[in-house]
Amino acid sequence: MNKKDAFSEKYFQIFERIFNFKKKVKITEIDLKKPWFKMFLPYWMPLLSTLVVESFAWVSFTYAPVLIAQIFEPVSSDGFVSINSFTVLFIFVWITGFLNIYIYIKSLASLKYSLIYSAYKYFLISDPINHVNRSTGQMISKISKAVYETEHLMDIISFEILPFVIQIIVIGVTFFNIDKTLGLISLGFLVAILLITWVSQIFVARVSIPQDIKHENLIAGASVDSLQQIFLVRSSFATTEQLTKLKKLTKRGGEAIAAVWLSFVCTQNFPRFLFIASCYWLLTRLGFLVTQDVITTTTAISLSVIYFGTFGFIVNSGRKLEKMMTSRKKIIDLYDLAKDFGEQSYPVID
Repeated sequence: MNKKDAFSEKYFQIFERIFNFKKKVKITEIDLKKPWFKMFLPYWMPLLSTLVVESFAWVSFTYAPVLIAQIFEPVSSDGFVSINSFTVLFIFVWITGFLNIYIYIKSLASLKYSLIYSAYKYFLISDPINHVNRSTGQMISKISKAVYETEHLMDIISFEILPFVIQIIVIGVTFFNIDKTLGLISLGFLVAILLITWVSQIFVARVSIPQDIKHENLIAGASVDSLQQIFLVRSSFATTEQLTKLKKLTKRGGEAIAAVWLSFVCTQNFPRFLFIASCYWLLTRLGFLVTQDVITTTTAISLSVIYFGTFGFIVNSGRKLEKMMTSRKKIIDLYDLAKDFGEQSYPVID
């Protein structure tokens, strides 16, 4: 073992002793013949707790500008208490968030590696005849992608889709309590942007995602088939032929994925314009409320900050939905392969 590996091994063992995941990460068998979403059921409690804790955190983050504005409103006797309360709140959010992530990581690691074990076991003990006309490369590719997308799907739901849902709710409630017109129209703008983004992304996803998956599988199959020549008596002609085929497939795959990416980007143009229009209306309305002494300038600024803070999440929400749909499709792709693969007709392992 060289010095670099020895250094890594030494300190990684320290991390393992501190975090103590050895008895907490458990490998269970996942039935690939059942609906794909049932693999999440054994972990529903920690996953639900993650959504609850993340919801509380994002309510706090979204509403923070209003809390800060209240601290710096005309000085009152309880101003110092407000600063203390604000600080305590976010210390609490930080601590609960860290504890929640520990539970989430443990559950996600168990789920991810249970799927790896279950998938390879399923295909390993299947009758040899089922492997004859199957591409080993495509099989490995489908397993790898499904495992990665399982983790990706949970991350997207918990840390990308949930935040903008919470932001919309907080903005709607906060603005409505100040001014009904402000709340209803602002909420209407955000919901309209969300729906336009989602509908356009869903349409593009239904057209593009199957093509993306098809080209990825073709490349994976050709790649493994090329490498398998290492174990055979190779001829120069066969190697050249495989490389030519692989180059053609990778070029076509690159062209396809570029078209997929740009098609999703194009769907974001109109929602971005609509968001700019909504910001213009919002600032005009807030200015009117300030002149009418309904709110202070400080409050108006804090409400503007809350609204502008949704830009990245709301306008790009369709992209996040597309990622979630892509992850779901690639997981289902593995389950479909398992269902069509063939049964085990005689025992391989006890």
